[in-house]
Amino acid sequence: MGEKEDEILKRFVDLNLPEPEVGSENKRYYHQVLCGIKKAWLGHKELRELVEPWHQFIKREISPKSGFLKASSILTIDCVCTIDKRAWILEVKYIPKQGADKWEQALGQILIYAELFAEDHPEYEDVKKSVIINKEQWHPYIEPVYEMYGIELFKV
Repeated sequence: MGEKEDEILKRFVDLNLPEPEVGSENKRYYHQVLCGIKKAWLGHKELRELVEPWHQFIKREISPKSGFLKASSILTIDCVCTIDKRAWILEVKYIPKQGADKWEQALGQILIYAELFAEDHPEYEDVKKSVIINKEQWHPYIEPVYEMYGIELFKV
């Protein structure tokens, strides 16, 4: 994420989103969350057997204390907000006036990230997809597609 995306995400958190009716004390925000861990191990039985105990240790001992496993390999979600057994996958985009490619990129990213996150973290009963953009942008053709895929769009 760049500086403009950081500003958008800060406004989002300051507005107590998502789910503004839930107090901020009941939310946790995790930045740069790794996803696709389990998918990466498919077909690599030796690697899976070697890494699975480590992965379980991270989830059991480290994640509760410091958040999700964070890294820059595999795929990285901009932010995840957890509320009870719900996880909001948050893709943050600054979209310039002629930025249709950013809308399309965000759509693909959020669909992929949500599936991978749900596979890696079955402890969350509800994984919600959302894209956060700068509030001055609006696209009448793309926004209905987001709705069709169950992606909540936040303009902040």
